[in-house]
Amino acid sequence: MKPFIVEVPEKSSMVLLVLALLIGLIAGCATGDVIGAIVGLIAATVIAVMTFAVLFVLLEMNESLRAIRQQVEGGRKL
Repeated sequence: MKPFIVEVPEKSSMVLLVLALLIGLIAGCATGDVIGAIVGLIAATVIAVMTFAVLFVLLEMNESLRAIRQQVEGGRKL
């Protein structure tokens, strides 16, 4: 089971990703026709990926560090 401090950002980032895509789509529709919607969606996708990729990398590093810590502590007990 993941700790609460890791689980909340992981789940909330998925919701924020969908919201960012919707905002990009709506902003694109407001500025133009279908082309504007497509450009807005692509821009929102790029921005969301760049933003949330950092969060996912940090969460993965946390899991890796936890595994390394457990291995080191297990080696000390022997």
